[in-house]
Amino acid sequence: MPDADLLGRDSETAALGALLDGLPLVGGALVLRGAAGIGKSALLAYAAHEAGRRGQLTLGCTGVPTETRLPYAALHLLLRPVLLDARALPETTRQVLDAAFGPSAEPAPDPFRLVLAVLDLLTSTAGDTGTVLLVDDLHWLDAASAEVVLALARRAVDESVVVLAAITEGTGGPVEPGLPASVGVPELLLGPLPADAARALLDRHGASLDDTDRARVLEVADGHPLALAELPAAVRGRTRRPSSDLEPVPMTDRLERAFAGRLADLPPRTRDLLLVAALHDLPDVHGHVRAARLLAGRPVGADDLRPAVAAGLVRVEDRLVQFRHPLVRAAVVRAATDDHRDAAHRAVGQALAATDPRRALWHRAAAASGPDDALADELRDAGLAAIRRGFADVALSAFERAARLSAEPVRRAHNRLDAAEAAYLLGRPDEITRQLDEAAPDAVDPLSAARLSWLEESLHHTAWSGGERLPAFVEFADRLAAAGRSEQALDVLESVALRAYWSLPVDGVREGVAAAVGRLDVAADDTRRLAVLAYVDPDGSGHEVLAAIERYAPGAGAGPRDVAVLASVATAVGAYDRAVELFAAAEPLARASGRLGLLTELLTGYAWALVHAGRGRRAAAVAADAVRLATETGQSRWRAVAQLAAASAQGVLGHEDEAMLAIAAAEAELVPLGASTLLALAQVARGLTVLGSRRPGEAFDHLRRIYDPTDVGHHPQVRTLEVLDLAEAAVHAGRRAEASRLIADLPALLDRTGSPALRVGLTCAAPLLADREDAGPLFDAALAQDLSAWPFHHARLMLAHGSWLRRQRQVVQARSRLRIAAEQLDAIGAVAWADRAREELRASGETVRRRVPDALDVLTPQELQVAQLAAAGLSNREIGDRLYLSSRTVSTHLYRLFPKLGVTSRHDLARVGGLALPDALPDPDDPYVT
Repeated sequence: MPDADLLGRDSETAALGALLDGLPLVGGALVLRGAAGIGKSALLAYAAHEAGRRGQLTLGCTGVPTETRLPYAALHLLLRPVLLDARALPETTRQVLDAAFGPSAEPAPDPFRLVLAVLDLLTSTAGDTGTVLLVDDLHWLDAASAEVVLALARRAVDESVVVLAAITEGTGGPVEPGLPASVGVPELLLGPLPADAARALLDRHGASLDDTDRARVLEVADGHPLALAELPAAVRGRTRRPSSDLEPVPMTDRLERAFAGRLADLPPRTRDLLLVAALHDLPDVHGHVRAARLLAGRPVGADDLRPAVAAGLVRVEDRLVQFRHPLVRAAVVRAATDDHRDAAHRAVGQALAATDPRRALWHRAAAASGPDDALADELRDAGLAAIRRGFADVALSAFERAARLSAEPVRRAHNRLDAAEAAYLLGRPDEITRQLDEAAPDAVDPLSAARLSWLEESLHHTAWSGGERLPAFVEFADRLAAAGRSEQALDVLESVALRAYWSLPVDGVREGVAAAVGRLDVAADDTRRLAVLAYVDPDGSGHEVLAAIERYAPGAGAGPRDVAVLASVATAVGAYDRAVELFAAAEPLARASGRLGLLTELLTGYAWALVHAGRGRRAAAVAADAVRLATETGQSRWRAVAQLAAASAQGVLGHEDEAMLAIAAAEAELVPLGASTLLALAQVARGLTVLGSRRPGEAFDHLRRIYDPTDVGHHPQVRTLEVLDLAEAAVHAGRRAEASRLIADLPALLDRTGSPALRVGLTCAAPLLADREDAGPLFDAALAQDLSAWPFHHARLMLAHGSWLRRQRQVVQARSRLRIAAEQLDAIGAVAWADRAREELRASGETVRRRVPDALDVLTPQELQVAQLAAAGLSNREIGDRLYLSSRTVSTHLYRLFPKLGVTSRHDLARVGGLALPDALPDPDDPYVT
């Protein structure tokens, strides 16, 4: 490819060349941002040429505004040249690709799983050369494709893939509002060419211009390469009368006019072919010919494109039509009259009716100019199907268009309300407001009026904290129940249960929600009912919920969501021993189902259950996985809560710096959201961390905030989990009396709730807070309890008892307790507490050897997961499927962890201590792993 049009872009081409030179050892990504005509497309063409010269697999596509409503349309176009190679991939990978690109009505694959499948496809196809993906007009890709492309870009550095994309912005730039200003990928902002480069480029394209026209073009082009290349032709083609081509209008309009000027001289058949090609993203010239024949009403052939090729507007290679620049496509569409553009949409829809009815529907909808209830119903059905498949953006467009085509008011209202719900799923509050405002005048029937009221209450208030709106939810649930819709009413109450838990509503509100559940005609053991009771009324319903949890038998046919909800219910009533079992059972089900949103929530709850059950090492690994998945899936709130779980675990493990960084990151996310009561978890994390760092006074100050109703860090349920931490900090800070006052009401609360966590906490705290002479019987009573499910509590109790015995001069018994404590604390990874136990042993006169770090101390949480699975005999692909990593990333982790463990192959991992898997792997023959 000639590089004449890249004058003045030496640094940009060098950056692209450096990325390509890294393949296949290392990948990378770069987003080119800039105004229309600034040279982004030319740089992508340069990259394509350079990649081809290096023998690298090169795939490309361009976003098309008319195709944004077709999920994965752009991704399919991008991968189409290599999709046949998917036949050689494992069946699970083929199924993911088929689900994305096939006509299935089943839910689409999770984007994260699709990213891994695409990486597998690209790796297997490219071989040893690496792959280059080129995406022009990224902002016009359908949302599903854009999500996958950006996820590929964020992961590219660890893969043999380079992703290069262009986004148009600035004056006149057709920026899609749904694309964020920052996409989480390195970016390069393109500005105008330097003056000398601009003059040199104009010399190539406008050598025949006189000095006046030359100066005018330089002024108007303002360093935009495309303008410098195209405006000279417009000037040469005009008469000597003042030309409108160079009027002071936005650059995009100038360039479109320059291209449109060439259209007027083309034959009508050519213009029709260009118009249908501009409206339709598939570049197949035969499809364009079929549509153009319908539009023109006369014979049209592929040869009719030759005048457009000669005019430099399109290229036709291998029977594929490619516009020279995205602005050419825009110029073709804008140059057509409204009636002709509508006719072209109808022609494209008719041409696609038999082979691609989904595309055909949208073209028919684009052509409709008046009410059409039949077409509106088709669009509504398409919207509902999109919701089922997880494409809320497509659903929003479908419901919006259906509303505009609906003649009857009630039908319009319901379509608008559906659109509002889709906007909620997309997190677009302004769109929610617009749709509800549009629906209000038409919501004249009782059902739509009630639904409008419910949506106004629920969709505008999505924070986890804040209980002032809860009575409105109860009222709406009662309306549904009165209409015989108890199941829907339960769904409504479940949707706000978590908000009730994390809010501090006025007196009577929680009781009102619990009473509303009691009025519903639903099964007593329905997990949704139990969730509402556990979150809104743990004091009054704790015993009932605990009994239901104990009755549940794992493997009874429940799906991953039901098991995950039940595990979350167990945490709400303090049954962390049971919660750990339930989360462990739900995790493989959720992984196998590929529901990464659910898996992220599940892993976050699992990490906190492990923290409160005292299993720090496992908690750190699970929390790290939850943070990674929450980041990948864009669940910012869950990421923050997972970060606090990770901080708590890191604090127990003695990693204060990592813990404090995670706490700060979580608070930066939560505070702007108004999630103040969630800050109680930040106090838990800080308290544990500084307690492990032997700053008990500081730890006590953090933890006491959870117990103070006037403090922003207060939470009535979280305080029941921190009794032992508070007591231990109080003992070492000399603040026993203050701690005793803070927990004075908790024994009575235990009688009402039956919370296992509260019972264990109070039992273990009692001897610590007692007077020295009264502590002996309390230690005996505590140690007589079954604390096998609470290893951190048990180990700390043994440490405290050993320390007390040593001070009572009962040295032999003290040593026995302290040895056990040191061993258990080492196993947990609670380094600071284990060191304290060894110090007490030395003080008792026993010789203690320095602890030798094991494998669990030197690996990162994700390296630990990979090492455990590899030690269990899983292949790289199997590990990747379980952890949602590519095989290449798994290989990289193994390469990095081998030296840390002093091994040279995966076969040696089985001999490394501490790599036994804590939970069973999912059985692929289990009928419940679906």
